[in-house]
Amino acid sequence: MSETHDYRPDEGVEESRRLAAALREYESALLSGRRPDRQEFLARYPDLGQELLDSLDGLDFLHAAGSQLIPRSGLVAAGKRESMTLTGGTFGTLGDFQLIREIGRGGMGVVYEAEQISLGRRVALKVLPFAATLDHRQLRRFENEARAAAQLHHPHIVPVYAVGCERGVHYYAMQLIEGRPLSELIAHLRQQPRVASTLETAGLASLWTVAGTHSRGYYRAVARLGVQAADALEYAHQMGVVHRDIKPANLLLDSRDHLWVTDFGLARMQTHPGMTAPGDLVGTLRYMSPEQARGDPAIDPRSDVYALGATLYELVTLRPMINGSDRQVCLQQILEDDPLPPSRIQPGVPPELEIIIGKATAKLPADRYASAAMLADDLRRFLEDRPILARRPSLRDRASRWARRHRRSLGVAVVILAAAVPILAAATWRADRAERQLRAALEQLRHEQERTSAALTREATQRAAAERSFREARQVLDYLTQLGESGLADRPELRQLRRELLEKLLGYYKEFVENHRDDPTTQAELNEAQYRVAAILAEVGSRSDAVAAYEQFRQSRDRSPGSTPPLPFFRPRGAGLLALSLQPSVQDELHLSPEIIASLNTVAESRRGPAITADDDARVESILAEFLTAEQFQRLRQIAFQQRGPYCLVEPEMITALNLSETQQSRIREILDDARQRIWAMIGLGSDPDWRTKSEQFWHDVNERLLAVLTPQQREIRREFLGEPFHGPIHFRWGSRPRGGEARPVK
Repeated sequence: MSETHDYRPDEGVEESRRLAAALREYESALLSGRRPDRQEFLARYPDLGQELLDSLDGLDFLHAAGSQLIPRSGLVAAGKRESMTLTGGTFGTLGDFQLIREIGRGGMGVVYEAEQISLGRRVALKVLPFAATLDHRQLRRFENEARAAAQLHHPHIVPVYAVGCERGVHYYAMQLIEGRPLSELIAHLRQQPRVASTLETAGLASLWTVAGTHSRGYYRAVARLGVQAADALEYAHQMGVVHRDIKPANLLLDSRDHLWVTDFGLARMQTHPGMTAPGDLVGTLRYMSPEQARGDPAIDPRSDVYALGATLYELVTLRPMINGSDRQVCLQQILEDDPLPPSRIQPGVPPELEIIIGKATAKLPADRYASAAMLADDLRRFLEDRPILARRPSLRDRASRWARRHRRSLGVAVVILAAAVPILAAATWRADRAERQLRAALEQLRHEQERTSAALTREATQRAAAERSFREARQVLDYLTQLGESGLADRPELRQLRRELLEKLLGYYKEFVENHRDDPTTQAELNEAQYRVAAILAEVGSRSDAVAAYEQFRQSRDRSPGSTPPLPFFRPRGAGLLALSLQPSVQDELHLSPEIIASLNTVAESRRGPAITADDDARVESILAEFLTAEQFQRLRQIAFQQRGPYCLVEPEMITALNLSETQQSRIREILDDARQRIWAMIGLGSDPDWRTKSEQFWHDVNERLLAVLTPQQREIRREFLGEPFHGPIHFRWGSRPRGGEARPVK
């Protein structure tokens, strides 16, 4: 016989403990496969009497019902368990209800599909697990759920038909919803985010199909679900009921896309406000409002608004809004952290829907929608393409909300700031004074730099003028030197004049060498002057003086590898090729036009300088290639290599062309080093008539020794490399001028 259970927690505490102990003992025996003798067991607890007898009947019923359930194909229940069907018998009847199959199980009870015998209709029967009846709090919450749902009559709230207790088994019957919770829909979409629905359940296909691409249609479907849930919650709130556990698992969607709110087990009613104590956490943690997470006793409808907003967030992003890995992290996120905007996860989320969800899930209740009706109204505005009332919070709003959530931290910060203001003011004053002093010092330094710059400019101008005068004077002296060395050499009647001129020039060059010996900026001119001293002494002085002067020149040249000393032949590259192209005999050989000759002279004037580098050579050769044809450029290089005489064999291009071995290269260097030492031993007075004959014979012998190092094939390659002999006269800027044929270096 059914009866309504009326629990009074203040009566029979000790008796309840003894009853719980007896029932646990009885249940353990059933689970182990042996059924205790009923009369013998009751005799052991005579003080519990009829209450124990009723409880044993309920325990036997639940055990027998569980053992008679068999698998039956059907909808997948929570946890992916197959539903179970009773094989029949009296154990399948509970009051006016015949149990058919188990369709769900949760923390607050087991749900069966059943048939109400008196009315012949199918219902969902929620039964409190027998173990839960031993926990007074769980029993009270079960009764609270039945009581809350029974007084609510709304199209989107699952109605309760009957409440009862038989044989110690508490239950209530409600409408059977052929549908699924939104939690299963979300789980399906997480696994197949871009695939249309594969469910066969009619009615759900429309929502599951549009969800495939997260189109605008999907987000509108989500908004429609939000409107239905918000309307149901608004009705419950008006009836004095706060659900306190809104989440996807407690929102059912039937085959007509009709949403149902269920599971009011944690509901708070104005008529029964004392079911939870201050500090208790009630609800599902991921969907709790911040005030619920703090355990605030004064929970109002805005907590349900927050939970519904968190559910909508999960529907549009397919991710929980609170996704911490453990309880502590979840509490931190609920109380302190702002959730990631939905559009950061799903870029297609409409801005209006994102703003609505953001307002519904605000940390502070005052910043949320004041009621579920206002949330439903804004969702309808979104669906009707009308402007919504919610606004995206500005930076000022976010700062204000943060300050309200962190009043204590903000207060501490204000105290610290107040204490720091005098210190900061003093530091600022000192920094300002230091800055003014620094600016004054910088201004003074700027004036000094301007005066210094002006002085340096004047000095540079004066030095440039002096440098021009120096160069012009050197050009005159170089001209006189060339005239004395070569221009008057073939005039016997002017021999005495030539000698006097060279002696005068010798004095100048000696003085220049003495005055600039330690000046690095004139190193190239110093090398040239030392060489001229040696060359002039070879003409008008003694042999020993000439050899000593040449040694001095050679040592100075070796100490300054960055500069190119003046030599009596042209280098077969870069600047040497440019200088050679200025010789009239070479210009005739190459058949250069007057325009090309003028251009080469202009280039030569622009390239004047003491040092020649590899980069200079490359740039000069590039310029020459613009003015000369390929044949002209090749012939110019052949003439330059001929001017090198025996020394052409140490040029890298010749070494590569002849493929000289290391032994051959070493032997060639030995011959040239020996020639360099012996040539100065042959220097006599400039009036020696046999000087030129001796010099030509000497270099002829050196050439023969070098050719003997080469193979016949290498000699033939050398001949082709040098080309036809060039017989034109070459006028060196300094030193002796060869008469013709291959030039003979005096080095």
